[in-house]
Amino acid sequence: MHQNKPFSVLLAVVRNFEGLGNCYSANVVANAVRAFQARFENILPPPAMVGRWSQD
Repeated sequence: MHQNKPFSVLLAVVRNFEGLGNCYSANVVANAVRAFQARFENILPPPAMVGRWSQD
């Protein structure tokens, strides 16, 4: 995908995500991830891509 257009990478760090799962449940964590995804999709322009990167 080579285009001669500028691009950006946005990296958002969410701290204590593991603690959220330990206190509540995996469903709460999954809902939080979906909420972040929806928020970014609403504020970024249409060609933007949203993904998740984790150490697990």
